[in-house]
Amino acid sequence: MASIQQVDSKLSKENRVVVPRQVRDALGIGSGDRVVFLLDGDGSVRVSTPRLMAMAVWARNTGGDVGDSTADLRQQRNADQAAAEAKFARIAATQQADERTEDEIADQLMAALGLP
Repeated sequence: MASIQQVDSKLSKENRVVVPRQVRDALGIGSGDRVVFLLDGDGSVRVSTPRLMAMAVWARNTGGDVGDSTADLRQQRNADQAAAEAKFARIAATQQADERTEDEIADQLMAALGLP
């Protein structure tokens, strides 16, 4: 377990705290950066940054159903392209197999519908 270093600061009359240099360095923050106060149920408070919290989420995201998004996307794209090619091949085969003229097709359609 990492050692804990205690660093003190004082609350001003305006309820402001100066973040000590050691804490700023540890968090990698400077003037204008955002900090996050995490309140635990036991009354303790931890200080973090949005960047560190995001890094922690990524660090814990190491398996399960995560998968490889690049490989998944490439596989889906290849499947979509194969389906599109198969569809166009079916259309081309149907067009080659049907050698009727448009008039013949229209006449058969009208007859099937019972129209003169």
